[in-house]
Amino acid sequence: MNIIVIGDRDTVTGFRLAGVEGWHVDTPQEAGAALEKALAARDTGLILITQRWSAAIRSEVEVARRRIMPVVVEIPDRRGPMDEVSLTRKVHSIIGI
Repeated sequence: MNIIVIGDRDTVTGFRLAGVEGWHVDTPQEAGAALEKALAARDTGLILITQRWSAAIRSEVEVARRRIMPVVVEIPDRRGPMDEVSLTRKVHSIIGI
């Protein structure tokens, strides 16, 4: 299963250096299209999307989270987290722990 990251240029570049496929987006429309593309790929197991872009396309992200696979996780971007909830707590809530 592949991991795909959607976010700003710096975040995506960092993940690409680690071997993770990603799409840098500049508009909410691009973010929505990237999310659709990631959801449509059969081999996608995990979608990482930066919190700021996730907030811009909240309704699409919420629909995507209702699916069993792939798992959609919001991550901080280079400017840091938008809230104080840790990534571990978010993952636990997504998978039902």
